[in-house]
Amino acid sequence: MDIKSLYDAYGRRIYNLVYYHIQSHEEAEEIVQDVFLAAHQQREKFRGEAQWGTYLYRIAINKSIDRLRSKKRKNNWLKWVPWSDGVSKAIPAEEETEDPHLHALLQAIQQLPEQQRTALVLMKIDQKSQKETAEIMGISPKAVESLVQRAKEKLKNFIQRFEGLE
Repeated sequence: MDIKSLYDAYGRRIYNLVYYHIQSHEEAEEIVQDVFLAAHQQREKFRGEAQWGTYLYRIAINKSIDRLRSKKRKNNWLKWVPWSDGVSKAIPAEEETEDPHLHALLQAIQQLPEQQRTALVLMKIDQKSQKETAEIMGISPKAVESLVQRAKEKLKNFIQRFEGLE
Protein backbone atom coordinates (compact mmCIF):
# COMPACT_ATOMS: atom_id res chain seq x y z
CA MET A 1 0.00 0.00 0.00
CA ASP A 2 1.41 3.41 -0.91
CA ILE A 3 1.72 6.21 1.61
CA LYS A 4 -1.07 8.34 0.08
CA SER A 5 -3.52 5.44 0.33
CA LEU A 6 -2.47 4.87 3.93
CA TYR A 7 -2.92 8.53 4.75
CA ASP A 8 -6.33 8.64 3.06
CA ALA A 9 -7.44 5.55 4.97
CA TYR A 10 -5.98 6.31 8.41
CA GLY A 11 -4.86 9.95 8.56
CA ARG A 12 -7.91 11.38 10.31
CA ARG A 13 -8.09 8.57 12.89
CA ILE A 14 -4.38 8.84 13.64
CA TYR A 15 -4.74 12.60 14.02
CA ASN A 16 -7.63 12.17 16.49
CA LEU A 17 -5.68 9.65 18.56
CA VAL A 18 -2.61 11.89 18.69
CA TYR A 19 -4.71 14.93 19.49
CA TYR A 20 -6.31 13.18 22.49
CA HIS A 21 -2.83 12.61 23.87
CA ILE A 22 -1.23 15.95 22.97
CA GLN A 23 -4.11 18.49 23.06
CA SER A 24 -2.48 20.72 20.50
CA HIS A 25 -3.61 20.89 16.90
CA GLU A 26 -0.22 22.08 15.70
CA GLU A 27 1.73 19.38 17.52
CA ALA A 28 -0.78 16.70 16.52
CA GLU A 29 -0.31 17.64 12.86
CA GLU A 30 3.48 17.44 13.27
CA ILE A 31 3.27 14.03 14.91
CA VAL A 32 0.90 12.71 12.23
CA GLN A 33 3.43 13.75 9.61
CA ASP A 34 6.14 11.99 11.61
CA VAL A 35 3.99 8.85 11.86
CA PHE A 36 3.46 8.59 8.13
CA LEU A 37 7.06 9.49 7.38
CA ALA A 38 8.24 6.75 9.76
CA ALA A 39 5.80 4.27 8.18
CA HIS A 40 7.09 5.18 4.73
CA GLN A 41 10.73 4.90 5.78
CA GLN A 42 10.14 1.60 7.54
CA ARG A 43 7.81 0.03 4.96
CA GLU A 44 10.46 -2.54 4.05
CA LYS A 45 10.54 -3.69 7.69
CA PHE A 46 6.75 -4.10 7.86
CA ARG A 47 6.25 -7.86 8.10
CA GLY A 48 2.51 -7.90 7.68
CA GLU A 49 1.95 -9.60 11.03
CA ALA A 50 -0.51 -6.84 11.90
CA GLN A 51 -2.70 -4.63 9.76
CA TRP A 52 -1.35 -1.30 8.58
CA GLY A 53 -3.81 0.52 10.85
CA THR A 54 -2.50 -1.30 13.91
CA TYR A 55 1.07 -0.54 12.88
CA LEU A 56 0.27 3.16 12.42
CA TYR A 57 -1.53 3.34 15.76
CA ARG A 58 1.52 1.90 17.51
CA ILE A 59 3.81 4.44 15.90
CA ALA A 60 1.37 7.27 16.76
CA ILE A 61 1.05 6.24 20.40
CA ASN A 62 4.81 5.92 20.81
CA LYS A 63 5.45 9.29 19.20
CA SER A 64 2.74 10.93 21.31
CA ILE A 65 4.10 9.50 24.55
CA ASP A 66 7.63 10.47 23.55
CA ARG A 67 6.48 14.04 22.91
CA LEU A 68 4.72 14.25 26.26
CA ARG A 69 7.70 12.84 28.08
CA SER A 70 10.17 15.11 26.35
CA LYS A 71 8.23 18.23 27.27
CA LYS A 72 7.27 16.97 30.74
CA ARG A 73 4.12 18.94 30.63
CA LYS A 74 0.63 18.28 31.81
CA ASN A 75 -2.09 18.51 29.21
CA ASN A 76 -5.80 18.16 29.23
CA TRP A 77 -5.37 15.51 26.59
CA LEU A 78 -8.84 14.03 26.88
CA LYS A 79 -11.81 16.09 25.79
CA TRP A 80 -14.49 13.41 25.66
CA VAL A 81 -15.88 12.40 29.02
CA PRO A 82 -18.34 9.48 29.29
CA TRP A 83 -21.14 10.55 31.62
CA SER A 84 -23.41 8.24 33.59
CA ASP A 85 -26.20 8.76 31.07
CA GLY A 86 -23.99 7.05 28.47
CA VAL A 87 -23.64 10.17 26.36
CA SER A 88 -20.16 11.52 25.67
CA LYS A 89 -19.91 15.28 25.61
CA ALA A 90 -17.29 17.17 23.66
CA ILE A 91 -15.38 20.10 25.03
CA PRO A 92 -13.55 22.11 22.38
CA ALA A 93 -9.83 22.25 23.08
CA GLU A 94 -9.74 26.03 22.81
CA GLU A 95 -12.46 26.45 25.41
CA GLU A 96 -11.78 26.56 29.12
CA THR A 97 -14.45 24.87 31.14
CA GLU A 98 -15.95 26.69 34.10
CA ASP A 99 -17.62 23.53 35.41
CA PRO A 100 -15.50 22.58 38.45
CA HIS A 101 -16.66 18.94 38.30
CA LEU A 102 -15.62 18.54 34.70
CA HIS A 103 -12.34 20.37 35.23
CA ALA A 104 -11.52 18.13 38.20
CA LEU A 105 -12.41 15.00 36.24
CA LEU A 106 -10.21 16.01 33.33
CA GLN A 107 -7.34 16.58 35.75
CA ALA A 108 -7.95 13.14 37.28
CA ILE A 109 -7.83 11.51 33.85
CA GLN A 110 -4.63 13.37 33.14
CA GLN A 111 -3.09 11.81 36.25
CA LEU A 112 -3.74 8.23 35.14
CA PRO A 113 -0.63 6.22 34.25
CA GLU A 114 0.19 6.32 30.52
CA GLN A 115 -0.83 2.72 29.85
CA GLN A 116 -4.21 3.23 31.54
CA ARG A 117 -4.84 6.48 29.65
CA THR A 118 -3.91 4.87 26.34
CA ALA A 119 -6.14 1.84 26.90
CA LEU A 120 -9.00 4.09 28.04
CA VAL A 121 -8.67 6.37 24.99
CA LEU A 122 -8.47 3.50 22.52
CA MET A 123 -11.41 1.58 23.93
CA LYS A 124 -13.74 4.29 25.18
CA ILE A 125 -12.96 7.19 22.89
CA ASP A 126 -11.79 5.58 19.67
CA GLN A 127 -14.12 2.62 20.31
CA LYS A 128 -11.53 -0.01 19.46
CA SER A 129 -12.25 -3.55 20.57
CA GLN A 130 -10.27 -5.11 23.37
CA LYS A 131 -8.42 -7.25 20.83
CA GLU A 132 -7.58 -4.26 18.60
CA THR A 133 -6.42 -2.26 21.62
CA ALA A 134 -4.21 -5.15 22.71
CA GLU A 135 -2.63 -5.38 19.24
CA ILE A 136 -2.01 -1.65 19.09
CA MET A 137 -0.48 -1.55 22.59
CA GLY A 138 1.45 -4.78 22.12
CA ILE A 139 -0.06 -6.42 25.20
CA SER A 140 -2.58 -9.18 25.88
CA PRO A 141 -6.34 -8.56 25.76
CA LYS A 142 -6.50 -9.52 29.44
CA ALA A 143 -3.93 -6.81 30.24
CA VAL A 144 -6.05 -4.27 28.35
CA GLU A 145 -9.10 -5.29 30.35
CA SER A 146 -7.14 -4.87 33.56
CA LEU A 147 -5.80 -1.44 32.54
CA VAL A 148 -9.24 -0.11 31.65
CA GLN A 149 -10.77 -1.54 34.82
CA ARG A 150 -8.10 0.06 37.00
CA ALA A 151 -8.51 3.39 35.18
CA LYS A 152 -12.27 3.31 35.72
CA GLU A 153 -11.82 2.43 39.39
CA LYS A 154 -9.37 5.29 39.93
CA LEU A 155 -11.75 7.72 38.24
CA LYS A 156 -14.70 6.41 40.25
CA ASN A 157 -12.76 6.84 43.51
CA PHE A 158 -11.71 10.33 42.48
CA ILE A 159 -15.28 11.36 41.68
CA GLN A 160 -16.51 10.02 45.02
CA ARG A 161 -13.81 11.95 46.88
CA PHE A 162 -14.45 15.09 44.87
CA GLU A 163 -18.19 14.97 45.54
CA GLY A 164 -17.66 14.05 49.20
CA LEU A 165 -19.46 10.74 48.79
CA GLU A 166 -16.72 8.56 50.20
